Amino acid sequence: MLKSSKNTIRAARAITMAVGLTLLSSGVASAQQEGLEEIIITATKRDANLQDVSLSVAAVTAEQLNNMAIKRFDDVELPAIHIGQGGANDALFIRGIGSGFATGFDQSAPIYIDGVWFGVAQSQRLAFLDVAQIEILKGPQPTYLGKNAIAGAIAIVGARPTQEFSANLNASYEFEAEERAIAASISGPLSDTLRARLAVKNTEMTGYMDNLGTKKKNPAVKDMSGRLSIEADVSDSVKLFAKYESLRYEQNGRFTQLIKCLPTAPRDPTVEDCVFDLKRAVSFNPASFQPAANPFLSGRNGGPETQELTLDNALVRLDWATGPADVSLILGHYEQDNFNAIKPDHNVLQRNVLEGTQNVTLDSQEVRAVSKGDGALSWLAGVYHDEQRNVATGRQVLTAPMAMATDSRSTQTATTWSAFAELAYEFTDELTARLGVRYSQVEKVGNMAVDLWQVTPTVNTRLGPALPFLPLTLSRKDSSTDPALTLEWRPSDGMLWYASYREGFKAGGIDLDVNTSVIADLQFRPEQVEYIELGGKMSLLDDRARINFSAFRGDYNDLQVTQLDTLTANFRVLNAGKARSQGLEIDAAFKANDFVTLSLALTKLDSKYLTFEKAQCWQNPAQTVAQGCVQIGTVGGAPVFGQDLSGKSTSFAPDLSGTFGVDFRYPTGMTWFGDAVQLRAMASVFYTDKFNTNFDADPFTVQEGYEKYDARIGFAAEDGSWDVALSGRNLSNELTSHWIANAPSAGQAKFAQTDRPREITLQFRIGF
Repeated sequence: MLKSSKNTIRAARAITMAVGLTLLSSGVASAQQEGLEEIIITATKRDANLQDVSLSVAAVTAEQLNNMAIKRFDDVELPAIHIGQGGANDALFIRGIGSGFATGFDQSAPIYIDGVWFGVAQSQRLAFLDVAQIEILKGPQPTYLGKNAIAGAIAIVGARPTQEFSANLNASYEFEAEERAIAASISGPLSDTLRARLAVKNTEMTGYMDNLGTKKKNPAVKDMSGRLSIEADVSDSVKLFAKYESLRYEQNGRFTQLIKCLPTAPRDPTVEDCVFDLKRAVSFNPASFQPAANPFLSGRNGGPETQELTLDNALVRLDWATGPADVSLILGHYEQDNFNAIKPDHNVLQRNVLEGTQNVTLDSQEVRAVSKGDGALSWLAGVYHDEQRNVATGRQVLTAPMAMATDSRSTQTATTWSAFAELAYEFTDELTARLGVRYSQVEKVGNMAVDLWQVTPTVNTRLGPALPFLPLTLSRKDSSTDPALTLEWRPSDGMLWYASYREGFKAGGIDLDVNTSVIADLQFRPEQVEYIELGGKMSLLDDRARINFSAFRGDYNDLQVTQLDTLTANFRVLNAGKARSQGLEIDAAFKANDFVTLSLALTKLDSKYLTFEKAQCWQNPAQTVAQGCVQIGTVGGAPVFGQDLSGKSTSFAPDLSGTFGVDFRYPTGMTWFGDAVQLRAMASVFYTDKFNTNFDADPFTVQEGYEKYDARIGFAAEDGSWDVALSGRNLSNELTSHWIANAPSAGQAKFAQTDRPREITLQFRIGF
């Protein structure tokens, strides 16, 4: 009851601020002005006005990213959307639906960069480089972005070369974590038919947590990235676009800490208080892990508090404007390397270390044709193919005197073929029907091996495979035909009502981590959804007001999740049965006058497991029989316990979440450097109810509801050529975590990943 009251108070505070900002803005004299800026999205295979697309889409513009110094997805907070780090892997969830943590997992809410599929969760750690826009499509996307996009799709659109010369320099310094960032781009014509764009970015952060074990700040982050792109007019009807980009991410030290320790938890009480704060106590002493263990540990950057990610990405796109249609050929290639070295105990005791690598390569090809759109009938059609190779290793070493080690290796190849099409027929000027379909076939082959070793000061002895059936090769093939039907009604200009039914499919897979002794459990079934959405989009008051809303329901079958096997303390993949994600969304903006623009986004969400029997019981402290943990069977004569999560909320699914903001721009009458100067200020509040961060409904891993306040004030040239500002994010210094989990290696404790606290950033930008 107390927690519920706190959430009510928080919501009331957020609403009070929103009302206050609205009243404040209404005091500014009204004047006749232009309407809201048009938002063009590209993820539907056509460039289209957001207000004319019968989908629920959250669009984040480059200006919004720059205004609040947002550098990566960890900094983004949107209603009912979570994209960020979690444990050794990352979590991408839309409306309470996403994928768990497993080497062989494709994401239910994948990232697309300039139309190329990135199914590995850790891709989200890459810093934003010269981004034009981020488009988050909600709900399954069988027609437009069909590869496993069962919860939605996250499309990153990079800036393109320009017809006119332009150059930009952005620099910022964040005082709390000592984060320094500089980004530059230059773009323009090289000839009458050739244009190019070069963008580079570098970010370094000292850290925002005090590590009492090392006396250093954590996490220390370095980002370096660059992109070269060209655009050529091959002929009057053919255009070529090509790019190459290279990105590097390095993190030393983590932002985990032990919390909620029981009295029996192994820890050093002189440095570890188990209180959720901005302190952690983690250290690594290589001498505690036998010298003979060196072949198992790389020692990169001195130990297991290191994460590295590199990406080399190339794209070639050819667009041909032929008679009846526009034809596009898109060729993508990337290689992504992930390295993680961690201490699973999250403390200063020397108990074990874990290193993992993952190399992912993808080659993709897509050919599509889009009709010109003349007449009552319009259409698009295409075929898609990709080949992915996923090579992963994992090495874990326990402490002396008779240490044990595991050495795991896996390789998975996946081949995807799909064909898609959409027909749209305009019965009248007001009524349009769209029928889309995608057929997909995915074939996967996985090779797995796990060896046990004994480590002593003088010799390493291979004891043999961890399980008698290893090494092992498994394969599977899945296919699905997924339709999409949408009815659109436009009773007047600026108004769209729509109803849609869509189905989605995410291929099954192979549990490459091999954390079960039952061969049949190493494969998991496809995930499928049936989805309905009713929505409306309205542009009012001469386009000075915009109101979009949707009601949705998605019924998911065989939801793929990772669960902790309490007998082995290892995670494994299984199908959870059924889940339902349903709710209401509203997104609105209002340009009150020449100076003030208001915005609102709100989601009321109900995302629950309909059936999920035999789920893991929570641990540390152990779930009791009275709390629902009961024996569900035996393995090798040992009892196996589980719980029924039917009716429980899925992860990252707050009942209510939303954001409200005000943007204020006012001419000062001053002139600096020959430019008319404008005062620019903005403020916003983000609110969320409590939500589960883990997959077992453990009440000790719930993040309570909170609100965070952001603001910015500065001066800028009215023509946008430069600006200088001071911005603040999370000004109330709210301490939160989007990942709280058991610490099996620490025993009788939880660990939390601490979100970034208050940020105060000085920003400068100049453009030519």
